[in-house]
Amino acid sequence: MKRSGDDVKMISGEAPIVFAKACELFIEELARRSWNVAVQGKRRTLHREDVASAVAATEVFDFLVGLVADDDHNNGGGGGSRSNSANSSAGGALN
Repeated sequence: MKRSGDDVKMISGEAPIVFAKACELFIEELARRSWNVAVQGKRRTLHREDVASAVAATEVFDFLVGLVADDDHNNGGGGGSRSNSANSSAGGALN
């Protein structure tokens, strides 16, 4: 990216492709972890609470906690403990 003044005026042709791939990988990972929560609850429909639980259980998603906070999950306790199984389950590929 090139900066000119206070805002970005130009970006290279590769930058949008890299940003798009990063977004794809981020959404894929969040969806996979949320789906695992739904399956553990013996459901095949993803709910907001599944996403909130996946975010709460994954340290790398801490920046989303305030956006998807589940009132029951945040007040219900646990003190922010994270599940190692949720963190290690992301290693599998979907290819």
